[in-house]
Amino acid sequence: MKDLVKEYAHSLRKVRQAIKSLELSTKNTRDDAQLKILRNMERDLVYTIHLMKRQICASKRDLSRRSKSQREIPTDPNKMDYYSYMEVFKEPICSVTDNDRLKLFRVLQILSPHEKEVYILRNGQGFLHKEIASFLGVTEWNVQQTLKRAEQKIKRRVENMEIIDFYQNNCLK
Repeated sequence: MKDLVKEYAHSLRKVRQAIKSLELSTKNTRDDAQLKILRNMERDLVYTIHLMKRQICASKRDLSRRSKSQREIPTDPNKMDYYSYMEVFKEPICSVTDNDRLKLFRVLQILSPHEKEVYILRNGQGFLHKEIASFLGVTEWNVQQTLKRAEQKIKRRVENMEIIDFYQNNCLK
């Protein structure tokens, strides 16, 4: 691979010399076309050399021999579904009404700032407990307990809201 990089570097020097000589010569349309071709060759050579140098510095193992964590990028499937849906239909999957947004705001308002942050990172963004712990500088156990406490608060709040909605809809008429 190193020999190949040297050969490409030598070719790049020759292409750059040809570009300089064409730029110094008289200008006409034929020279402009040749100059354009040479500049494209220069750009391609630079890109290829960069990739090959990066490959030399990269892991010595072949892709098929790397571990699962080195081969795969973990991605939330829900996010992938959302992005593919957006690409096809050019509109959001669902629209949140102002009433729903207000209810969500009221529910999240009862959480402490730490609980809200953990809850949103886990349920809104889809991060793992380990990732949230490293982001916030706390233990996984702390994240689990905070999440459990936040979910309990939200459950109580939602139950109270449902009782109030039921009472307003059925008893006040």
